[in-house]
Amino acid sequence: MLKFMSLDPIYRKYHHNSLTFSILYAFSEKFVLPFSHDEVVHGKGSMLMKMPGDAWSKFANLRLLYAYMFAHPGKKLLFQGADFGQINEWNHDQSLDWHLTERAGNNEMLHFTRDLIHFYKSNPSFYEVDFSYKGFEWIDFNDWESSIVSFMRKDATERKITVCAFNFTPVLRRNYRIGVPYAGFYQEVFNSDSAKYGGTNTGNLGGVWAEPWPLHNKAHSIGLSLPPYGAVYFNFELPEPEPPSLEEVPSKMHDTKDSDAEAACDLIEQSLPEGKKSKKVIARKKEEKAKQNEEKALDAAKKESSKLRKINDGGKI
Repeated sequence: MLKFMSLDPIYRKYHHNSLTFSILYAFSEKFVLPFSHDEVVHGKGSMLMKMPGDAWSKFANLRLLYAYMFAHPGKKLLFQGADFGQINEWNHDQSLDWHLTERAGNNEMLHFTRDLIHFYKSNPSFYEVDFSYKGFEWIDFNDWESSIVSFMRKDATERKITVCAFNFTPVLRRNYRIGVPYAGFYQEVFNSDSAKYGGTNTGNLGGVWAEPWPLHNKAHSIGLSLPPYGAVYFNFELPEPEPPSLEEVPSKMHDTKDSDAEAACDLIEQSLPEGKKSKKVIARKKEEKAKQNEEKALDAAKKESSKLRKINDGGKI
């Protein structure tokens, strides 16, 4: 991933598989995604200085990298100094360059990393199902020409999803369309290109409505503004399932009980195995069986009475 990010964006499309390959084995073990001490020593350069371009591009690429990392399945690890974009390599003989946080770029980077961590902690779809395909679904990983990928993260209930889209080029993409599974409003909840992080403030005005245009094997799609070197997250939550209305309750429940609540409880209890049913239910079943036997006996008596009547009338049985 670091090798991909260090490339000039014009060449990234030729290495698109470096961006997507990790998902092929992401759920074979319980992975930690580290940008550790090993990445910022022995002449490798700091995280910020690995990024291509001028100062603005370096910070934008680093924000994009962290946004992709935090959305990717697996637990996260950032080494000290990576959070505010230290310029120099880590040196065990001296402290971190904390004075850099007084500069605009580094201070904005520090605030970005802080907000990203807070978002991660408050967004269950990013961490509840980290080691299974149930928590991850590609939307589109084939747009190598534009160096754009998109996917969904899901929480344990699969009712809360976060749609994530990433633009690894400096080209602003207007009305870039991706597929989504549900109709409704997708709220923009995080944007790495926000002005408060030093970005161009290109966004989606708080969110987008899905339209009934099938795309990427999804029933609906949304048109996005993807900022240069930008990552955007959108949250969507399915409503809680509606409880059954009284009209949907079987009529026999109303016939046997005055209270709908009691009838519902009885219906549930009647579905239990014999050993788990209450004495009340067992007694009712015996009563119903006795009533059925009584009705059968009454029917038999009526038939016998009819036969005798025919005999008395001189008819044939």
